[in-house]
Amino acid sequence: AVLLAVGIGITVAVYGAVALLVKADDAGVALARRGGPSAPLGRGLVKAMPGVFKALSVVGTAAMVWVGGGILLHGLAEYGLAGPEHLLEGWAAAVGGGVLGWLVVAAGSGVLGLLAGGVVT
Repeated sequence: AVLLAVGIGITVAVYGAVALLVKADDAGVALARRGGPSAPLGRGLVKAMPGVFKALSVVGTAAMVWVGGGILLHGLAEYGLAGPEHLLEGWAAAVGGGVLGWLVVAAGSGVLGLLAGGVVT
């Protein structure tokens, strides 16, 4: 029951956020047409949304490369090729773990994701 509630909540949150982003420029147009003190906010929304979507596309692509590389790292380890994952974990420990260690593993996963994507394409 808890997993179902969390799943539904996350789904509503994600689709709600996407809906707000998609409709933000429409809301901006409506505010700009209404005039008055809300018009500058509306024009600002309309002008900002292309940049917001461009940034989201870059961040989203980087996230997919990173996540894909992490999946490959863990998958290789499951199939008996744990060397790359252990190497990254060793490097993460060498920098002291914590945030720096996480960044090392994230960067390594990203590089693996880029390499795999380059091979596939």
